[in-house]
Amino acid sequence: MNVDDSPPSTTGAPPPRHLGDFTLNRRVLVTLGWSVPIGALGAVAAWALLRLIALITNAVFFQHLSTAMVSPGAGPHPWWLVLSAPVVGGLVIGLMARYGSEKIRGHGMPEAMRRSSCGAAGWRPGSRCSSRRPRRSASGPAGPSAPRDPSS
Repeated sequence: MNVDDSPPSTTGAPPPRHLGDFTLNRRVLVTLGWSVPIGALGAVAAWALLRLIALITNAVFFQHLSTAMVSPGAGPHPWWLVLSAPVVGGLVIGLMARYGSEKIRGHGMPEAMRRSSCGAAGWRPGSRCSSRRPRRSASGPAGPSAPRDPSS
């Protein structure tokens, strides 16, 4: 074996001197430095959203303003309130999507995933970007519905 325990090269190229996967450089430390405050901000945002959910639940189902987490099923409620609360919530979300920012409009998770994989800055709805999806299907070059040769 070589000094660095790598197998000998069959192409005549010199063997690598070290494994690049285990190096620690300045960029890793910068990424680590940014990850802590970003994670903390994410935790604060999650806490604030949970308090907002509790506030709306208390206001709708118990008619008092509090951010204490309670279950809507903790007490009896009129049938019309149980049926109308999600409907009104959906209408509010629909109005936000219709008249709010264009960034929240779309087709749900597929667009959100494409937006995150294509980069948020330059992507516009309807535009194409490179995806990790293979061009050919596992069943054949033209896809699963392509005519096939019966001899294969």
